[in-house]
Amino acid sequence: FLRDCGWIAHFPEIGNLIECPQNPVWHPEGDVFEHTCHAVDAAVRVAREHELEEKDRLAVMFGTLCHDFGKPATTIQREGKWVSSGHAQAGVSIAKCFLERIDTSLRLNEQVLPLVEEHMCHVSWKGEMPSDRVILRLARDLSPASLRNLAFVCEADASRRPPLGHHSPLCDALKRAAELEV
Repeated sequence: FLRDCGWIAHFPEIGNLIECPQNPVWHPEGDVFEHTCHAVDAAVRVAREHELEEKDRLAVMFGTLCHDFGKPATTIQREGKWVSSGHAQAGVSIAKCFLERIDTSLRLNEQVLPLVEEHMCHVSWKGEMPSDRVILRLARDLSPASLRNLAFVCEADASRRPPLGHHSPLCDALKRAAELEV
């Protein structure tokens, strides 16, 4: 669809994802564009499964579309492996320019940009449950976006790396956040 509607040619933020390499251990599906397409398809499924309201659906969909915009600027080969250190933070300004050019509302931008910036937060947790302090700080840093929508973006990002399986890396943290009434 992105090819057919002309967005790839019109928006370099999307076109730059094509042929941007990724570590095949984490991304056996291929380049960043291929991954993004799978992730956006997964975001559609997530939005339907959770019956998201329009404002949340838009935040999750655009957060997922924009989540790896920073990879083309940060991807290098280190010790024979493709790495994109700092891509989440680098992607924020790129996503902001993209969202402004497609004329989204300021409120939507305020929801999407923190989702892009924090979509890798779970990596530092190394598979363990984050402390309550970490969860509270993440909720504060995301505001006005929500932990729930970040969990949906992370689910779409993580669950659509064929042939890897479906999972949600923030599931336990989201449950704990609910217990903390965050």
